[in-house]
Amino acid sequence: MAQLLDTLIKIMGGHYTELVENKNFIKEQLTLEEDRFFKTIDLGMSLFNEELANTKEIFSGEIAFKLYDTYGFPLDLTEDMLRDKGLKVDLAKFDELMNAQKAMAKAAWKGSGDASNDGDFKQLIEKYGINEFVGYENITYKSKIVA
Repeated sequence: MAQLLDTLIKIMGGHYTELVENKNFIKEQLTLEEDRFFKTIDLGMSLFNEELANTKEIFSGEIAFKLYDTYGFPLDLTEDMLRDKGLKVDLAKFDELMNAQKAMAKAAWKGSGDASNDGDFKQLIEKYGINEFVGYENITYKSKIVA
């Protein structure tokens, strides 16, 4: 990606001058992000190969989930790499861990707070009513700040 920045700036720099102004910073951040990505992939591949060496028939669903959750390996990528070796993933264990993670995330999610019985926003809505977003229909709009 960092190598594409110069081309992007040539194409878009006239319209997005911040690209030109921040070229060195953007290139540095892209390079750092790419380096982190490749390190993560390398760590994931090490874990995959380590487990592969211990696998006789079925690849661990726990390791497949860890590859997905920690290292960003989609399940189908893991399955493709195993298919070349004639192996399959323990999908039941993978699905169990995935469902447990989803349940934990759902339980931890607090929502937008709209249903809350207390707090400043609830009181403001009760006093002034609900705001209507008009940004899709208008580029300017006359309004009044009430709180």
